[in-house]
Amino acid sequence: FDRAVRQGQMIGTNGPIIELSVTDGAGGLRGISLEPLTSDADTELQVRITSAPWVPVGEVRFVVNGEVVEVWDDPIQPPDPLGTEVTVWVNRTVSLGELLPPSGDAWLVVEAGVPLVDNADLDCDGVPDTGDNDGDGQITWRDVEDLDEDPGEPCFDTVGPLGEPPLPGEGQPGWWFERVTPGGAPTAFTNPLLIDRDGDGYQGVPR
Repeated sequence: FDRAVRQGQMIGTNGPIIELSVTDGAGGLRGISLEPLTSDADTELQVRITSAPWVPVGEVRFVVNGEVVEVWDDPIQPPDPLGTEVTVWVNRTVSLGELLPPSGDAWLVVEAGVPLVDNADLDCDGVPDTGDNDGDGQITWRDVEDLDEDPGEPCFDTVGPLGEPPLPGEGQPGWWFERVTPGGAPTAFTNPLLIDRDGDGYQGVPR
């Protein structure tokens, strides 16, 4: 266990289980790890996501160098959320070339769970802090709870609150999960895959 933690062979989750396997043209196979991998045109990422049927997965996101580059929002829906069989929400393969930038090293994280709600970074610190709290489809100073007028600055000193996923109604996906974990939403993420694009060792990427 300790070795797996040090090597980055971990996921974070409150329900969904993400299994990643990287394959190459030579038939090589490996899973999540902080050991850099070298990718080429034949490198593929196998994504398998499972959970109990009452833990819904409505969206899968691929985050490359801090940006969401692809979203899968068409997982299957189990016929019985109180069934006893493990639900396989996603079992698909994607080419790393479709996800990564044309050149340079990269890191990739896979996230799965409920769809994210829109939030913005109004204080410019790189972390989302404010949601569309007035429901007008935009995130502006009007959504900040403690502001009564436009600060007139591109970066705010006062922000928040964050937008929260809507609570599911009875019979909707997530209803039973919310009964067990009030206010919770299914979420999972992997440790990053470090990808050495040119074979000279992983050099990292600029923020």
